[in-house]
Amino acid sequence: MQSGQSETQPNQWSAVETRQALERETELVDLLIDYAGTTFGDEAIAQAWLDFSGEDGAQEAEGIEDDDPINDIFLPWFVFNWMPDEAQTLAELFVATKGDEMAEADRALVAALGRRNLSFFEIKKTAPSGHVELRDLLLETDASIFDEGVAAEGAVGDVMFGAIRPGFGAVGSTFASAPFFLDHELVDEVETLRAEILKASNAATVGAAALATYQADVIGFFLDSLGDGEEDDGGES
Repeated sequence: MQSGQSETQPNQWSAVETRQALERETELVDLLIDYAGTTFGDEAIAQAWLDFSGEDGAQEAEGIEDDDPINDIFLPWFVFNWMPDEAQTLAELFVATKGDEMAEADRALVAALGRRNLSFFEIKKTAPSGHVELRDLLLETDASIFDEGVAAEGAVGDVMFGAIRPGFGAVGSTFASAPFFLDHELVDEVETLRAEILKASNAATVGAAALATYQADVIGFFLDSLGDGEEDDGGES
């Protein structure tokens, strides 16, 4: 990089660099979890779980197995969205204190992945190539992603919970973490949630700012839907 040139931005990365970055995300999550424990103590993840779920943090967090699918949603949220000091996320604090020790690509990756809003998405179209057309049911916006996993597992009409990872280079946007596929019947209930957010925010549309403000309600709705599913299955996990 020439002197005075700005740092490489994610949308300038090549396809190879992009795939490496997506693999690096998992490593960064592990690194940031270790940083949280060292900096804030073992109770950090319990407090984060309490903020995430509204349930008793210590008791519930200890009961989550490492291979529990909920970790695919919770752990990225923990490192990229949770604010231990109510001003910066855990990832932002890490960059602020350890940034000089980080590779340029890691700093750019953390910046790109930060503060992704969780939402509900309906699959509108899929292709064997991995191209997927989504409809954000809360923002009422359309998105195109390239995600082979979603394309293979999902079908038109399926509803997913999660977030969209920003596009890098030629790879394009992908779905952040493993998507949770929910009953299509939830579409009407998500519309009710959207109406509640509109009423609370006194707005005509749900924008990114409102979605960020009401993330606790969005997450709570998702967790309640999982509980309803367990009851329908006779309480089996």
